[in-house]
Amino acid sequence: MQWRGLWLGFAVALAAGCGDDDGSGPDGGGTADAGEPEDLSYTAEPDPAELDECTTTPPPAGQARAKHVSCEDELLGGTVAMGRVGADIVLENRVARFVVRGSGGAASFLGVGTGGLVDAAAHGRPDLIKDVVPFGGFSAAGASEVVVTRAGGESVSARALFEMEVVGLLAAVLPTATPERIHGAIDYELRADEPVLRVTVRATTTPGTTADSFPTGFVMLVGGAADLIHPWGEGAAAVLDGPESATVLRVPGEGTLSEIQSITFLEGGQLVARRGEEVSYELRVAVGETAAEAFAAAYAGEEGLAELELAGAPGDRVELATPDGAAVLRTRLDEAGAARVPLPPGDYRVRSGFGRFLHSEAVPVELSAGGSRADVEPAPSGVLTVDVTADDTAGAPEAAPVRVTLARAGGEELARLVAVGPTDFRLPAGDYLVTVSRGPEFDWVQRTVSISDGGTAAIEGENLPRVVDTSGWVAGDFHLHSEMSTDSRHWLRDALRIVAGEGLDVVASTDHDFITDYDRHAAAAGVDGWVLFVPGAEVSHPLIAHVNGYPLRWDPTRAANGAPPWFMTSPGQWFDAIRAIGDTSLDPMGALVQINHPRRSSSGLFESIGLDRDTGMATLTAAELGLDPAADLNDFDVDGVEVWNKTPDDDDEESLLDYLALYSLGRRFAMMGNSDTHDDGRPAGSFRTYLEVPDDARGAFGWDDVAAAIRARRATVSAGIFVTAEVTALDDAADTADLRVVVQAPPYIAPERLRVYAGTEVVHDEALAGTGELVLNGVPLGGADFVAVRVDGGRGDPVISHGTLGMTNPIEVR
Repeated sequence: MQWRGLWLGFAVALAAGCGDDDGSGPDGGGTADAGEPEDLSYTAEPDPAELDECTTTPPPAGQARAKHVSCEDELLGGTVAMGRVGADIVLENRVARFVVRGSGGAASFLGVGTGGLVDAAAHGRPDLIKDVVPFGGFSAAGASEVVVTRAGGESVSARALFEMEVVGLLAAVLPTATPERIHGAIDYELRADEPVLRVTVRATTTPGTTADSFPTGFVMLVGGAADLIHPWGEGAAAVLDGPESATVLRVPGEGTLSEIQSITFLEGGQLVARRGEEVSYELRVAVGETAAEAFAAAYAGEEGLAELELAGAPGDRVELATPDGAAVLRTRLDEAGAARVPLPPGDYRVRSGFGRFLHSEAVPVELSAGGSRADVEPAPSGVLTVDVTADDTAGAPEAAPVRVTLARAGGEELARLVAVGPTDFRLPAGDYLVTVSRGPEFDWVQRTVSISDGGTAAIEGENLPRVVDTSGWVAGDFHLHSEMSTDSRHWLRDALRIVAGEGLDVVASTDHDFITDYDRHAAAAGVDGWVLFVPGAEVSHPLIAHVNGYPLRWDPTRAANGAPPWFMTSPGQWFDAIRAIGDTSLDPMGALVQINHPRRSSSGLFESIGLDRDTGMATLTAAELGLDPAADLNDFDVDGVEVWNKTPDDDDEESLLDYLALYSLGRRFAMMGNSDTHDDGRPAGSFRTYLEVPDDARGAFGWDDVAAAIRARRATVSAGIFVTAEVTALDDAADTADLRVVVQAPPYIAPERLRVYAGTEVVHDEALAGTGELVLNGVPLGGADFVAVRVDGGRGDPVISHGTLGMTNPIEVR
């Protein structure tokens, strides 16, 4: 889904429950002398017994604890753990820990207020959620105060006093949206020894309002390490089954669950708040080592359930499904090879596997009222060992990361994985086509292997030879997404492994409206030191433009780690906001600004403003775009334009014509090519930008070298083909130039066509039979003051799974 569609879909999902309702909430208000109901108000009394020192061990059995976070030891781990020392509140017992946002806005959701749940996990297990916030209509709860109301004992609690606020992004896109006219309190309760946080939202009308009907529920942003399942259950529920932990979120009673990419809506139905009365709705958040554990805790005490007991191989994954194949639950079996799942009596299907491979035959199970046991046949599996080196790291103390693409022997691609040194991959039995690669600078190793039940196969003792000479250049990708983006579930650690396995040298994180610091996770991903990482963000107006900024200051004390809010401002103001938070410790000149996919219909700046190539000016006004009429739409004070995005297509061709036209008019910025990847199916570096630096050896160049190359436009774009060119002679009288062009590509990519642009016109076009050096004499310039060289080629599956291309930045001739 495009970004515009995502947020308009988000708006529709939030608004779907709005309307009138004749129901009523529970009593709760007083009555004035004249018989008119009084407005209800809520208070939050801090517990004076709250501890203020750091606690490094969980409470003992029978006890729980709530306090403001005093030290890092009180926080959770994992890629999406976002608790903060000093600002947030931790509720914990001997089995689990939960963190509530205490100030500064939501953790990952720019434009949403304070008071939501940001972390939840069993002790020693990684967090899987980013934000969980009560919502209603176009609004989300924003807390004015969050306090610990009961600090210790058999049960502890915290309270957030809130008013409903229109989500910032929706207010910008839908200026007529108004907040729900309710306010109230969010109560968080944790009992001793239970892995379940109980969340109760208590609400009444805004003072002076007679009544308001509003949809209830919770909007949840989740991380990508977990498989998200909507299980059986009365009411809305979501199961997050991660590789090391699990979380179940459940709204008891009637309700539904819906998803828009990484945003999940747990919708609880419609309520009517009346003056002087209180209504309430609930959420239970259960955590465990496995999904089965968390699921059982979330449904503990539910009547009419039986227990299905599973037994199989420890660590294997098991899927429970209905007879028609709809998944009910996926879970790992525990260290004893067991799982116990409460379910309503009925017929189910059980199959087992491991990781992403659930491949065994489904076994029917009839669950009776008294419970059932299903012995799961261990999935027959084998092991593929990959141990392949690469030329540029031969003899190095550590092996280079390489990409391993697995496909069925018939061609169906199954997975893209990364190996760093000798690596074992557990696979189902079968025949595979295995491609080991390290980006388009290297040849590949491609082998067909057969794995029998319990058997092994190996690709080892081989080397990936470097076949493209990029001496003096580093490969960069400056448009990447991970689970930190609202429209991606790509687990950050996997994203970093793929970046390294694709042979990239420098990348910027550019998650939507969120600053991610890749360096903080590189060691855990096993790729520390292989890539120069810098933090950035993509400013993402869904209807006008997307703009990247990098490097930016990563600031965990601010919402979305300090990403610049763009609501109700113009593109030129975004450029200023990006530069205001540039990380000058990496480069004294600060942040670079890059316009992304400028001709995309939903989020391309040149398309949105109706750019006229002849004048280089906007044809639409700021007022027509819903902006301040005084906003300057012709402010292109940027460092780069992403002409090439994802795969070569018609939008890119239009962007290229825009870029060349603006360059001809004296607008100087670098031509960039980036992958804009959101998942492992479209890997990082599928489009990349090579930058010329003084020394390209690993560890020998810094961000200042890379930034200087971008600003000076010492760049060439590549989707599998590496092209460099220079002007060797200029004949002003004849208005021609002589060029030396070098075309390089790996053997699995065939360059087919070369074009030379002088200004906006193609002045030379010839077929190519392969790679090599070309001398082009007497190329007509047509009065242009620059040329650019482009080469197109065939697909390079599976390394480059689309048409290939290479193009230089403009080379000025006079």
